[in-house]
Amino acid sequence: MTRRQRVCGGLATWLLTLGAVRLVIAQPEHCGTVSVARLDHAIDEAVGWASRTQGADGRFIYRYDARADADLGFYEFVRHAGLTMALYQAAGAGVD
Repeated sequence: MTRRQRVCGGLATWLLTLGAVRLVIAQPEHCGTVSVARLDHAIDEAVGWASRTQGADGRFIYRYDARADADLGFYEFVRHAGLTMALYQAAGAGVD
């Protein structure tokens, strides 16, 4: 096998691999059309969840075992900051 054949074979392998990754793994997102009513309902549900899962110390429940009815104790400050910001934005938009 010549050097040129090896290089071409290597390039073909890379192109096939990248093509397969693009087709199988790196799919573009496809979001359907959503009505304003569905968005409002989703916002209300998210705010309600935050209200129901906030503990006395201000922390939210992120991992919950429904069978045991127990908080699994997992906590992340980044998630807390994101949820707090989302609630702030919801309040700014007039969501109760």
